[in-house]
Amino acid sequence: SLVGSEMCIRDSYKDPFILPSDPTLKAAAKAAKIRFAGESTSDHMALLRVFQGWQRARVEGNDRAFCSRHQVSSSTMDMITGIRTQLLGQLRASGFVRAKGFGDIRDLNRNSENWAVVKAALVGGAYPHIARYDKEFKLLRTSLESKVRLHPSSVILNSIGTDRAHGSATSAINNRKALHDLTTDWFIFDEMTRAGR
Repeated sequence: SLVGSEMCIRDSYKDPFILPSDPTLKAAAKAAKIRFAGESTSDHMALLRVFQGWQRARVEGNDRAFCSRHQVSSSTMDMITGIRTQLLGQLRASGFVRAKGFGDIRDLNRNSENWAVVKAALVGGAYPHIARYDKEFKLLRTSLESKVRLHPSSVILNSIGTDRAHGSATSAINNRKALHDLTTDWFIFDEMTRAGR
């Protein structure tokens, strides 16, 4: 990597949470994302729970109210539904999922609430996009980069009350504090982008 460069890892490609310019609504969006993540401190879990909540609201005819209350983009949720439908169609076409009976989607989702199984599936699907927190040097590392940071939108950073408006020095401090306070040294990510110089 380049001297003085920074890499950010981000945990989601298209975040359904809206980033409003109004500070009050921005705080509400951050709080909603943290609430959906719960004890997991995981962006992936926040996305799963917001999708499940939106699906329930949609069945009840309250999807617009749900999106408004939680600062969620309804168009992004529709896009996620479309991708999910296409993926399920491909799985059925290739014989991995049956339309009915043993091996149908309900049967395959029986462990969807088991966080250990969900994490194992995420790690398997994300490999080799894995990062490790090096406690000795207080750095987050990947197989390609010796120094990366969490993306500012991550619930890991937001759960410790960080402010994205602060400079890179504050960002580095917030990253170290957030990573030090977690119970795991391992992370998965979907995307790594260069930031700063």
